[in-house]
Amino acid sequence: TEWTLGALSFGMFEPKDMKVRIEKTTQKVAPNEDGTRNWDISSHISCVDERYPSFKADITTNGKIRPGKDKDGTNRRLEVWFTQGSLTPAAGMSADVKSDWLRTFRTALKEKKWTVGGMLKDGMMRLMMGLRVPESVDDDGTVTFQMNKPPHGYTDILYIDDMLRVTKGNRGSIVAVTRESR
Repeated sequence: TEWTLGALSFGMFEPKDMKVRIEKTTQKVAPNEDGTRNWDISSHISCVDERYPSFKADITTNGKIRPGKDKDGTNRRLEVWFTQGSLTPAAGMSADVKSDWLRTFRTALKEKKWTVGGMLKDGMMRLMMGLRVPESVDDDGTVTFQMNKPPHGYTDILYIDDMLRVTKGNRGSIVAVTRESR
């Protein structure tokens, strides 16, 4: 399935119209001392858009989760909030391709079309969520956004065993995740 970079990143990364394909998605969960857990979702993507070089990249959303109770008082809910995200060139990218990457993403940010509606939306998101949209591309090619006051959602665990987890999010999305064999 093909996506645009904008649709895949909720409009965070330019060029929003770049067509990409998801090759693999991974989720890493790690405990924190305060009872929360880091929840990092990474998609390994490939650019399939003839207008751009055939990049490979990782798009990662960093979040936190903690146990919560669902509407019936059952302990099968995870409270969720996402704090930041990044788009990084895939490991092992050649110097020539990395140069194309830097040029592509720096040009896209520089040439971003600003509209009154877009500026109002970004301003409201900054006030409400502390959203810091990408403003530059680091020398290593990384592009980042940050949310200092992220909204909280939840995901209810519908089924879980050693190899499979099925959840339903607060917006109705149903996700099935399998564990890789080790």
